[in-house]
Amino acid sequence: MKKAIFRAANFFLLLLKIHHPISAFRLSKFKSYQDFNIDFSIKNGNLYFPEKGLSITPAQQKSFSHNLFEICRLARCKYLTSIQTIQNSTFVNLNYKGESIKLNCSNLDNLLIINELFTDEIYEFNLNKSIVCIDIGMNVGYSSILFSMRNDVEKIYAYEPFKGTYDNALANINLNENLKSKIEPINEGWSDKTGDFEFQSYEDGSVGASTSFTADLNPFGKIGNLVKVKLKDASEELKKIKSLHPDKGIFIKMDCEGSEYEIFEKLNADHLLHLVDGLLIEWHYKGPSEITDILEKNNFSYYSTGRPDSPFIGFIYAFKK
Repeated sequence: MKKAIFRAANFFLLLLKIHHPISAFRLSKFKSYQDFNIDFSIKNGNLYFPEKGLSITPAQQKSFSHNLFEICRLARCKYLTSIQTIQNSTFVNLNYKGESIKLNCSNLDNLLIINELFTDEIYEFNLNKSIVCIDIGMNVGYSSILFSMRNDVEKIYAYEPFKGTYDNALANINLNENLKSKIEPINEGWSDKTGDFEFQSYEDGSVGASTSFTADLNPFGKIGNLVKVKLKDASEELKKIKSLHPDKGIFIKMDCEGSEYEIFEKLNADHLLHLVDGLLIEWHYKGPSEITDILEKNNFSYYSTGRPDSPFIGFIYAFKK
């Protein structure tokens, strides 16, 4: 009942603003506020943002699940240049610090990640040295593409165990020929175990698929198909990468839907965190304390923060003292 009242209120607020009943109904499903910090209207049937001269067609809105809040976040992105539809797929074009990039953005999960990386810029950091990035949970490749544009990054080892998502990442990387030489995509995951295992996978490129053996993989009752994935020993992979780049700093981005706890415990047990200079970790469901306790014991300073839209997810930024 509360959802119905909430949507009805959203609908009438939007109808008063855009004077387009069909669009108001479609866009009223997700959380909405009267002020999205950007002006918009309906122009020729499209969602129009006059400050950017940006039009988003009904088909593009549909690919973003008509989530007006996230669409407005994207429209505020200072790097956004255009949104295209090519053969029924939606592409987001950006100019990031002088580099043009194209990203296939086919669903709401894709849009959420683009907003995190390019609107909110949550992956901005500086280690003041030449580094190698290890991208654990590459997903559809956005973070690896972002890292590849940094002058201080020599190489990115990008791990994604789910084949469908990995294939989508390859497609995004191949869309950006000028950046792909730095990225080594790997269709495997990091773990405290080694071998082939079966886990649930959802729509290719959606967030939530995990290779954790201990996390609750269905916190919202979401059930996917079982797929086989290959997992590698986290400690052995880290040692191998460091041996290939002995004079470079190591930066790890870890967004692996619950597996971060097992990976961290493995690296800690094998006394290997001294090889790492910086980390950006997204934790899930179990809170940050298991990870921050390990960081403190291994001489890292860190900043831990939650996400205002979810009590189950947060970020840790950590750097060697």
